Amino acid sequence: MQSVSMALEAALDHCLTIPPVADFEKVCIGDARNRVCAADIHAPADIPGFYRSLVDGYAVTKSDWNLIKSGLPVKLQLNGEIAAGEILATPLSPGYTTRVMTGAHLPPLSAAVLKQEDVYRVRDSIIIQELVLGKKNIQTPDSVVKAGEVITSKGELLTPSHTERLASAGIVEILVYRRPVVHIINTGTELVQLGQSLPPGKIYNSNCVLLKGLVEEAYGRARAELSAVPDNLEALCRKMEIGWSDSDLLLISGGTAEGKYDLVGEALEKTGAKLLFTGLNIRPGRSTTAALRKNKLAINLPGSPGGIKLLFYVLVEGIIKHLQGMEHGTGPWLYLPLDGCYQPQKHRYLCWGELIANQGKVTARLLKKGEKSPRETGLVLDIEAGQGREGDLVRARLIP
Repeated sequence: MQSVSMALEAALDHCLTIPPVADFEKVCIGDARNRVCAADIHAPADIPGFYRSLVDGYAVTKSDWNLIKSGLPVKLQLNGEIAAGEILATPLSPGYTTRVMTGAHLPPLSAAVLKQEDVYRVRDSIIIQELVLGKKNIQTPDSVVKAGEVITSKGELLTPSHTERLASAGIVEILVYRRPVVHIINTGTELVQLGQSLPPGKIYNSNCVLLKGLVEEAYGRARAELSAVPDNLEALCRKMEIGWSDSDLLLISGGTAEGKYDLVGEALEKTGAKLLFTGLNIRPGRSTTAALRKNKLAINLPGSPGGIKLLFYVLVEGIIKHLQGMEHGTGPWLYLPLDGCYQPQKHRYLCWGELIANQGKVTARLLKKGEKSPRETGLVLDIEAGQGREGDLVRARLIP
């Protein structure tokens, strides 16, 4: 097996040349959260489609609004009330007002809505004794969305805000990319299936649970078994053939080194895959491998859970999101100064960190060994060889 090392950035770019899944499905708008839109969606009509009150108050005509703005006392006769969802087709006349509720359809010729707290109600009249300044409190047609406007773009991850906007346009179903199926293979004769007794010298196959969770966190569909594949070439090839046939991506843990029982690279080649790279210029990841067969990728990560998580966030997550059509699925990198001095390394490496915000200054702190990553401020740090001085700018990504 020929060794081909590659920079992390180049490796990711290479993997992202694989086309997304080619099939789509329609889902109900209520089930569309965290799916990726497969086509631009245009608003079928203006939103809102009418002049709408933004407050509880009283609608007035243009001439009466001008009098009120001049500061003169004004008395208006009340001619009715409109609740949200109701319509009063009679135009508003000077000297009259209509009580309206928030969201109500305004009567024709309304020029402004006075807040109810700015007027005095006297039986069937209102009196405005003080100068009223401020907004007209009217939402105009198409002020939210114009008819024909793109309200959701192809490749966008649909959030609750997206689905609410689509629902407000009356859209019931939406075309989305199919979630990519990720076939997970955990390798190692030392791994024991969860639920079985643990013999001496063995460990439980915890990576199956870890990878399944990470794949689903990236909105993929994980296909995983609790059992692991032993370090046997024929067994690996059989399992890979299943993965090539029933998934969009193979994700393999363990067997990345060059020892006697590290057979994943050989098995990939034996199943007809072409190796794209057999290592990354970063630790962990020196033996991370990617292979391609008929436009399907296989990624081989190290067996350690810590290494799996770090490499998943900087490499695999972006691939899974790309496969489901997501634009910019890899997420942004920040450049943050280190908050203190750390031991420089001779090689580029990934590690866990924390975002520190103090007195308007944002820095990155390296976590100590065994320290848990904070829930909202946890970082993956990409530190170049020789970096470690306070103030050194390092690449950082917030953990999803």
